[in-house]
Amino acid sequence: STPVMAALVVIILLFAAAGSYYYVQHSRTAAVEEQHTRFVQIGERFFQAGDYAEALANYQAALALMPDDAVQDKIRKCQDLLLEAEQQKAAEELYQLTALDRADSLFEAGDFRAARDAYQALLQNAPEDSYLSERLAEIAGRLAAPPTAQPKQPKQPAATPKAERLVAHSTDDIQAMIDRAAPNSTIQFSEGIYKLSQPLTIRKSLRLLGAGPNHTLIISDIPEVMIRVNTGVKFSAAGIGFEYEGRDWADVLVVNDATVQFSRCAFKGAVYDPGAHQGGSGILFNGSSGGVVSESFFSGNQFAIYSKDKSKPVIQNSELRSNHTGIRISGEARPTVKQNHIYDNSSNGIAIFDAAQPKVLENRIRLNRANGLYFSTADFSGTIIKNEILDNKDLGVLLADQSRPTLEENIIRGNGLGGLQYKDQSRGILRNNQIQGNKYGGIKVINAAAPTLTKNTIRSNQGDGIEIMDKAHPTVNGNEIVQNSGDGISLLLIEPGGLLTNNTCTGNRGYGISILKPAQPSMVNNTIHGNNEGSIYQEDITQN
Repeated sequence: STPVMAALVVIILLFAAAGSYYYVQHSRTAAVEEQHTRFVQIGERFFQAGDYAEALANYQAALALMPDDAVQDKIRKCQDLLLEAEQQKAAEELYQLTALDRADSLFEAGDFRAARDAYQALLQNAPEDSYLSERLAEIAGRLAAPPTAQPKQPKQPAATPKAERLVAHSTDDIQAMIDRAAPNSTIQFSEGIYKLSQPLTIRKSLRLLGAGPNHTLIISDIPEVMIRVNTGVKFSAAGIGFEYEGRDWADVLVVNDATVQFSRCAFKGAVYDPGAHQGGSGILFNGSSGGVVSESFFSGNQFAIYSKDKSKPVIQNSELRSNHTGIRISGEARPTVKQNHIYDNSSNGIAIFDAAQPKVLENRIRLNRANGLYFSTADFSGTIIKNEILDNKDLGVLLADQSRPTLEENIIRGNGLGGLQYKDQSRGILRNNQIQGNKYGGIKVINAAAPTLTKNTIRSNQGDGIEIMDKAHPTVNGNEIVQNSGDGISLLLIEPGGLLTNNTCTGNRGYGISILKPAQPSMVNNTIHGNNEGSIYQEDITQN
């Protein structure tokens, strides 16, 4: 009959539609798997060739397409190797600074053979250093000269000045003393306040020693630049306070393509001009500057430390408090920020922009009045490992634009607007972190963000454990999402998306997983039980 035939036609059409849907989905999956495999293979080639940065970029692209523990392990290995290389380079720069002092001491003591060996070792790392070449030439002449009863006068009237140790007092003209000093000299500052009458320029390699940052203080009210370290200089300072007291814009200390070492120093008072975007840095690293800042204190600056261009300083064991921003990183800078206490700043603890790729390791970042860390970068944005990001007024971590950092083994707790937020087109990997006790939720993924969230513990947050909104399409894999005051995972998407696999959602006050139309996430092998309102809520997609 006609009704039977109509029913058969409907059934056939339904089966055909189902088959077509399966074919389309299967084709899409196959295409994604093929692209994933291609990225992995390219990454392997770069890894074998020792180009770990390119290998890392390809492995991360592969992981963004689908979860893969083997690829995650490769990513971690690349990051470790890149970090090891950066730390080795920083250690070599620090060695150059200290070894030069030793070589000069041997030379001054008359132990020319030992001094020659020390200078030759330094010259291998810095073959373009004319000072080392001149010292070696002078040593060769002295060793070749026959012994005489009376020392011969030097044949060259313009011989290289000898490094010396000078003592400065608060009444001395510091610039004149520095200009008179031979390269690689040490100037010992007595206790007191040294006021600059003009910006201080360091044109040669020197070492300044004070009695402590509260006892030896160099101050200035001259605008723009208080102290400038010129290109190619190796400059170190210890036990000195540097403070700007003027009202017009100024940086306290500017490093231009030089290598510096600061320990037990203080940097205060840099003033920023927001209209001209000038000044404000306690230390500003320009160009390819490097070196080490350790056991130092920064307060009252717009930016305690600003690392820009291709600079690569190591900032460690220091206290950055009551600045506007603790550390600002931009350009293609690659600083290492390790074991610092960054707190009570009026904006972000650390702000990262452009194509910067910092290593942020084992810091305590807390009580900042904006975010603990803020990213607004393009592509890979560095590694953030084993930090405590606590009690910041806004978010623990905010990721915007195309930021793509790797965050691993951090504690992100007690932040006022949530643990983390991924927005815009941000991506990256969030792995093995503890995200707990944050207000307004653990993790929020909005706009078109697509991070990989894997193996995190997301516990006891006020709000949803993970909230996914707009057109976001994260990969959520292997997380423990427990005892949050909202849903374990909440999806409020305006289009289908999201991949939820191998997660445990238990003990949440809302649903384990809440899916509002038109979200249609792919869900595989999730464990969902013991949630107050139920396991899964899925809004009927056919409802108006």
